[in-house]
Amino acid sequence: MSLKSQAEVGPVPKHVGMGDNNRVPGIANAFKVMLKVIGWQFRYQPGKKTRVDNDSFMRYWKTDTKAMDEPNTRRNGWSNVQILESDSIRPSLLYVKKQENYYRRTLFHLLKGITTIENEARSIYYLKTMGIKIPNVVFWGIRRERRKEQAVLVTEHLQGYLPLTELLEDWESNHLKTEDRRRIILALARELRKMHDAHIVHNSLYPKHIFVNPKKAEFSFIDLEKAKIRWTRMACSVRDLDSLNRHTFGVSRTDKLRFLMEYCNTSKRTPEVTRLWKILSQRYKEKIQDT
Repeated sequence: MSLKSQAEVGPVPKHVGMGDNNRVPGIANAFKVMLKVIGWQFRYQPGKKTRVDNDSFMRYWKTDTKAMDEPNTRRNGWSNVQILESDSIRPSLLYVKKQENYYRRTLFHLLKGITTIENEARSIYYLKTMGIKIPNVVFWGIRRERRKEQAVLVTEHLQGYLPLTELLEDWESNHLKTEDRRRIILALARELRKMHDAHIVHNSLYPKHIFVNPKKAEFSFIDLEKAKIRWTRMACSVRDLDSLNRHTFGVSRTDKLRFLMEYCNTSKRTPEVTRLWKILSQRYKEKIQDT
């Protein structure tokens, strides 16, 4: 039996070109993106293998409390998230994600794949270095025993935050003031722009995976198990904004246009804004026709 955890993460590395918007033509630009891909793939790789106290792992693995959703299953594996609430721990509310033989394949893990929890844990640490607010990790670890690979990720509850899905309910009922809506829209656009400028795509950007603090107009992202790097910023934009657009209801066309302009860092309807608008509209129509 072997274990892997955040103890293996090691020091935070320096990455090349993260968040750089300067356009470098031709080979130089391709080389910069390649360095980002390498930096992403080997983010927080352990410098030295360490063992984790099995008791620490099993304490969370044996958690049997209220599940947030129905378990996900894939081939011979499964994954679920449970809520752990106790007066004896601080913080008193934690989210425990548990998996068994639950993998995703990547360019560097074509055969067996990598556990989605490991991908998510590494992504969390990586995004934090960029100043993007992500729930704090209390514990993550992987236990291998016989032919089963079990993984645990424990994160803190985001105090003062609520899912964007709940905020959209007030949005549709017009309980939010116009200035509050505008403040929230612009803040989300800026946060996503920061992530996409680094060529990082969330890959599952639904309102339930976006948490917002309405008073501070601050955002945090969860469920980063599918996050990865893309070669172009536009690829990130189309993938994430399409998912968000198709699952965001009650938001006016004016608010959506205002979001896109802030996302493109402009106060006018530029060719980039128009192009994104057309792409997202077309994809929305195609998805509607398929359903």
